[in-house]
Amino acid sequence: MGRGKAPGGASHSHSALIEGRECVTLDERLKTYGPTWARIALSNIDREFPNAFMVLADGPDDLNDLRPRVQHPAFYGSYDWHSAVEMHWVLVRLARLRVPRIPLEAIKNALDEHLSQKAVQQELAFFALPSRHAWERPYGWAWVLKLTDELAQWQDGDAKAWLSALAPLAEWIAEELSRWLDASPYPVRHGLHANSAFSLDLAWRWAVRQGEALQESILHAARRWYLNDGRDAYGLEPSGSDFLSPTLSEASLMASVLGRQEFIDWAAHFLDPARLRALAEPFELPDPSDGQASHLYGLHFSRAYAFQQIARHLPDNHEWQPQCRQATHRLIDHALPASTGRHYFLDHWLPAFALLAVTAEA
Repeated sequence: MGRGKAPGGASHSHSALIEGRECVTLDERLKTYGPTWARIALSNIDREFPNAFMVLADGPDDLNDLRPRVQHPAFYGSYDWHSAVEMHWVLVRLARLRVPRIPLEAIKNALDEHLSQKAVQQELAFFALPSRHAWERPYGWAWVLKLTDELAQWQDGDAKAWLSALAPLAEWIAEELSRWLDASPYPVRHGLHANSAFSLDLAWRWAVRQGEALQESILHAARRWYLNDGRDAYGLEPSGSDFLSPTLSEASLMASVLGRQEFIDWAAHFLDPARLRALAEPFELPDPSDGQASHLYGLHFSRAYAFQQIARHLPDNHEWQPQCRQATHRLIDHALPASTGRHYFLDHWLPAFALLAVTAEA
C-alpha cells in the first residue's frame, strides 16, 4: 500500500462558551492531546502482556496455545481484546480527522499488520465454537462496529483494504447482535462493560449506514427496554468502578434512535434537571494504579459524550443546552490530563474515551 504525507489539520470545529466566557475549544484539545493518544495507542496494540485473556473452555483441547497473539493476531494487545479494538479505533479516528502531528506513517504500517485479511479471519475463527458465540458481547462487539464504521467514513485508499478485511467480522457480529437483541427481554443497566445502552449507542451509526436488520433490532430493543422508563428508573450512581453512567447512557441511546420531538417528550419524562446537574459535576479521582477504581476517570468522558449526544438532539434554544455545554467542558477538563500516560491500567483504554468525548460531534 502506498504511503502519502500526513494531511492537514482537523476538519471539524466546536464553539465553547462556559458561564459567559470563552474556553479552550474541543478542537484545540484534540490538536494538543491527539499526538499523545496516537503514541499511546501505537504502543498498546503491540503490547501483548500483561493480558487479561478470559475464555470459556469446553475441554482441555480448548486450552492449547491460548497465547493472545496466536488467538487474536489483530487485537492481541492493550491488556484485553475490547481495549485493543478501542485503540485501533483511536488510530483510525485520529487519522481520519487529520489531526496535526500524529505519526500517520506509523499508524498505517500498524494497521497494515493488524487489520490484514489473514489476521481478521483468525479473529472470526475464534468465535466458531458455540461456547464463544457470546464472548465480548455486547461491549467488544460494539467497538468492532464502531471501528468498522470509522474506516468506512475515511476517504483513504488504504482504509478501503482494512475495511474489506474487517467487514466479515463486523457482519458476523451484526447478525449475532441482532439475534441476541431480538431475544433479550431485559437490558443491563449498571455502569460497566455489559451496559446495554452504551453498546447499542456505539453500534447505532454502523447499523444506520450498513445494517438495516441491526438497526431495526436496536430500535425495537431501545423502545422495549427504555421507552416507558421514568425518573424512578435511576439507580444510585456512580458505584466504585463505573466508567459509564446508566442514566446518561440510556439518554444518549434514546437521543440517537428516536426522532427529535419524541426524544424531547421522552427526556422531559425521564431526565430530572436536578439529576442532570448532579451528573455534570466532576468528582475526586482515585489512584490510577487501581484497575477497578480507575474506571472513574473514564466516567467523566462517557458522561461528557452523553451530554453532547443529548444536546445535539435538542433545539438550540432548549433550556438544557447551556447546562449540557457546561457539563461537557467541565467533565473533560477534569479528567483530560490523566489520558496522557499515568499508569497502564489507564493507558490501555482511557485515550479512547477521551477521544470519544472530545470528538463527539465530528
